[in-house]
Formats: sequence, C-alpha cells, structure tokens
Amino acid sequence: DPTLQLGGSCPDTIPLFISDSGPAPPGPAPAGDQYMELFYSMDLHQSPRVAIVPSPDSYGEVRGHIVPAQEGILMWKQYMEGRYGGDWDVTFEVVAPGSKFGSRPDVVVNLDTGDTHAGCDDYYGVASVPRQPDGPVQTTVCSTYGGERRSDADVSATAAHEFIHAVGLGHAFNKAGDMMCSAEDGVPTCDRLDSKQKTPSGLNLEAIAQLYGADGFRNPNAPVAYGDRFPAGAPAAPPAGNGGRCLDEYDVRVSLEPGWYAERQICGGGHVHYSLSASGESDWFEIYALPPGTDVDGFVNGGEGEYYTCEEYGEIWQSRSNTCDMEAGSSIVVLNVGDGAADVRGHVRIHEDE
Repeated sequence: DPTLQLGGSCPDTIPLFISDSGPAPPGPAPAGDQYMELFYSMDLHQSPRVAIVPSPDSYGEVRGHIVPAQEGILMWKQYMEGRYGGDWDVTFEVVAPGSKFGSRPDVVVNLDTGDTHAGCDDYYGVASVPRQPDGPVQTTVCSTYGGERRSDADVSATAAHEFIHAVGLGHAFNKAGDMMCSAEDGVPTCDRLDSKQKTPSGLNLEAIAQLYGADGFRNPNAPVAYGDRFPAGAPAAPPAGNGGRCLDEYDVRVSLEPGWYAERQICGGGHVHYSLSASGESDWFEIYALPPGTDVDGFVNGGEGEYYTCEEYGEIWQSRSNTCDMEAGSSIVVLNVGDGAADVRGHVRIHEDE
C-alpha cells in the first residue's frame, strides 16, 4: 500500500520474501556453484537516503526497533569500509506518525507488525525490487512474527538484508548459512536457512563492490544487467581512488564490534609493514596475514582455509607494528575477539627498506 506521498507500487516489481531464521521452506536448495544474484546499481550522486517509517497503527510496538533497523543497515558501511575503504555512508530520516518525508528517499523501510501487515505472520521482511528504480524502493521489516516480538538482532539482520536488496543486490545461492540466502518460489537458495549468519559474508561484500566499485555507493557505478550472477572467487573490485590499479598502501580507520574484522589486501608482494593501534572497550585482538585466495569470512567464522601469522604474539594487545614477507594478493586481517567495541587506527603498506 502507498506510504505517504512518495510511496505506492511499481508496475514491474518482484517481491522478495525474506526468512532470516525459523523453519526452512520445503524443497532442496538448487545445485550449483556459489554466486550472488545482481539486479542493478542505483544512480546516486550522494549517499543513499533511507526513510524509516514506523507503522502509525502499531507505533508503540515498532518504535523500539527503529535503532536496530538503522544499525542493521549500517552494517554494510562497517564491513565495506573495513574491507575496501571508501565512503559507504547512509543518511536516515525517521518519519513520525502524521509527518511527511523531509526529502525524497531512495529506500523506504516500513516497520510493521502482523496486525498492520498480514505478511508478518508468514515472513520476516519483503522488498519490492524494480527492474530499474525510478523512485523510492519500498521494503518492509517485520517487528513481530507470528504475533511474537522479534529480537533486536533479528530485526537488524532483516533490515540489512532488505536494504541491500533495495539498492540492487539479490540473494546468495548455494552458500550454506549465508546472510543473503532465502527462498525463491518456495525453494531455498541455500542450505541452513534456520541458522543463517546475521553479518555479511565476503561473497556479499565482493558482489556489492561489483555493483558500486570500492569507493562507496555514489557514482560512478557499474552497469548491471538484471539477473546477472557474481560467482564466488571472481576478481574483487579494485580499491577506491586508484585509477583501477591495486594499492599497496592503506590507512586503516575502522570501528569493530565484537567478532567483527577489517581486511586490507596487498596487491604487490614484498616487505609489508603494518602499524595498528586500538582504543575503546576491547583489549583482545588478533592479526592475521592471509595468503591469496583465502576465504576471509570462512576463516574468521569457521577457521576454513590455510593461514599464517607474521609473528608470535599474546592474546591481548592494544598496538602492534611489524614487517612481514607477503605474496601479492595477501591480506592483513585484524579481528576483534574481545567483548566490547573498539576503534582501530593505523596503516598497512609496502615497506621499501630491505
């Protein structure tokens, strides 16, 4: 149904019904290699504008999920800037009952319950994805499911899933437990829908960089044919601001929640120097130097793949500098293992001295 004066239905949309947890739909996951489905990249001359619209008829129930919805959307900024750098800002406007949009949004996130949106008894969220957006893309995030209030973490994951659909990323296929897995026409796109991750995978991030480059959501962005596939293992987009070449020097400025990581890829081999320091609530970090082709997300979350470290070090540190011999395409990964959030600052670069 229309959402105030800028809402309404597009004549050519595909509804994507999102199931972040709960029982998996019947039927087998389709066989095939792992890939991401691509829809489009938006024409954005500024950061995406997201209007969060709590249901006026259920405002008392959904207002507590406004911030979790924002936090879920900002996960993409956190992870994309941690992996590529660039500017992945998103601007928000919360539309109170009886109010109108202050400016034209690119994405509308309607917070609803089963009392005001019947679908919230069947799924956790839905996005109406056009062939090419020429107005605000409508999404719904359910605050309740089956009459029960959903957790803040679940609402955040759904908001992240729906938002990234709205800006052009489709589902993950054949990557068990991936955040962007779901079901299409009643058939799951992956196994383990009942235990999906609530944070993005490396495949998700690489597919976003395929759509928008590594500099952020703003133009110039890549032209995409609706329904294109981005396969796992495809070349990652080059870092921002380097004329399409790999970079051998990075400034690191990233905030990491518990369990989150930041990656900086080294495109040229040789003596690689890093110097990093952390401040905040957490004092337990780990640094890894990962060889080319490592599934970083799989390694961090499940210890998959080979890895090596530059040095022996204790579990607790707040600053660390070192120089390592690394191959071209290797990555430096810093992982926050502590219970609190922290800010990591520093740099990773090719060290010229022998």
